[in-house]
Amino acid sequence: MTFAIQMQNVITGWFLYSLTNDPLTLGIVGLAEAMPAILFALFAGNLVDKFDKRKILMITFSLYGVCTLGFAWAASHFAVNMLSVNQIVWCFYIILFCLGLARSFAGPASFSALGYLFPKSMMTKVTPISSTAWQLGAIFGPAAGGFIYAFTTPAISSLIVTFFIILSVISASRLPAMPVIPEAVSGEAGLTERIKEGLRYVFKHKVILSSISLDLFAVLFGGAVALLPVFAKDILHVGATELGWLRAAPSAGAAIVLLFMSVKPPEHHTGWILLIAVAGFGLCMIGFANSTHLWLSLFLLFASGAFDAVSVVIRGTILQIFTPDRMKGRVAAVNTIFIGSSNEIGAFESGAAARWLGTVPSVNAGAAITILVVITTAIIAPQLRNLELKTIEPDQDD
Repeated sequence: MTFAIQMQNVITGWFLYSLTNDPLTLGIVGLAEAMPAILFALFAGNLVDKFDKRKILMITFSLYGVCTLGFAWAASHFAVNMLSVNQIVWCFYIILFCLGLARSFAGPASFSALGYLFPKSMMTKVTPISSTAWQLGAIFGPAAGGFIYAFTTPAISSLIVTFFIILSVISASRLPAMPVIPEAVSGEAGLTERIKEGLRYVFKHKVILSSISLDLFAVLFGGAVALLPVFAKDILHVGATELGWLRAAPSAGAAIVLLFMSVKPPEHHTGWILLIAVAGFGLCMIGFANSTHLWLSLFLLFASGAFDAVSVVIRGTILQIFTPDRMKGRVAAVNTIFIGSSNEIGAFESGAAARWLGTVPSVNAGAAITILVVITTAIIAPQLRNLELKTIEPDQDD
């Protein structure tokens, strides 16, 4: 699934920027996908806690496939000849909204499924392996997307994406059944109260709250993925194939670090490692923004992905260890709002800032804010700063 979606991201970004030459268009792409993910995440998380996770994954993956078929139609010669540029762009926005709606269910379901398959005692090793699988898709997906786009049409490229989504639906069907945990639906609590319970849990546990808040602001301001078509075309003066390399570079760096962390997880000085990693991510983005050489840009994106992987593993491990199984869907939904959708909101912020400030100044400013957030978090969140996963005994009922 990750392979397919990352392919589609490259295809969509390059097609729309070639069509409009407007960085704000790329920002609105992120916003269109983030809106439903935010609006429906808490409802979706509650639903995931009450139903079979495997069935939810199969349904949402199937909806992804319908969306990529829609992308294929909107990018086809038929649509280009029949519709205006603005109409085509709005077709993409509407389909992206539907994709975000499906993602609001897929994220909590995937997170909860991991808890079904492995005990909490294994999570410091399982989380890096799980993240590695995602990163491998994020490495080869963009590279394949750029390569296929360069040698075919946007419509054919999206149809190829649909084929891989069909494979992901088949893979999801092979998972064991993951029925609801009885405690997740016991009692007379209604939908609103159950959603509030998930929110209270996150805000009560300061380590969880501070870790996802740190990532929220780092991704919101520090990321530049949405602007990679602009960097590729206008600053580095390369094509769709090289754009695929740029999209894949952070995941390549992340995959290497994740493989190492699956063998030696960050159980000691965990909080400080997290803070240093996020600061390193910000510094890499400043370097990338000011690079005019393809290979230097690829290296800096590679390094940014390596630093980001550390953050992803630590945050994911914290959530898996400290969240009771009966609440994982709802807590994952809160995490989706904080982190998952911050990628798309950050994309909108990047696109808007690039139009108003210029591409390079906007990335520099966002990365500087990321570093400032790290310093602030280190001062005001001692629970996170002094975190040692090795010494933690998770409380499953708190």
